[in-house]
Amino acid sequence: MIKTACVGGSERPCHDNGDCDGDGTRRGDGKCRCNKGYKGDFCLECDDGYFNKERNDTFSLCTECHESCQTCSGPTNKDCNECKSGWVQDDEKACNDIDECANETSPCKENQYCHNKEGSYSCKEENMEDEDSSETVSPDNVHEDL
Repeated sequence: MIKTACVGGSERPCHDNGDCDGDGTRRGDGKCRCNKGYKGDFCLECDDGYFNKERNDTFSLCTECHESCQTCSGPTNKDCNECKSGWVQDDEKACNDIDECANETSPCKENQYCHNKEGSYSCKEENMEDEDSSETVSPDNVHEDL
């Protein structure tokens, strides 16, 4: 097997944003395995849900987007390029929580009440005080069984 040097060398493999398989002195292909929030051959690009807080040719600092953003260009809910499921973009381009419980028809079963949460909701048994009786539902897996 051919030894391949890592991007960034042995001093800063993968620009300090990942691990490298091989560094030119042991077996490996020299490819980067990027840390969470980073992607690309050199781990300089930000993954979905992250944005470049700082960036140049050899350095990239990816920071997590606001919880409402699928992709973003900055840290607030007004910097979202696309909202996550359970959020909607308003006239000012900010992503805001959808209150699923405010709908005319409840998304919960007949013997449950709806509790809105940021980006989702939960259905709780009406006569139960035990927190274990609740079911958190994200908008991606809402099921209609009413």
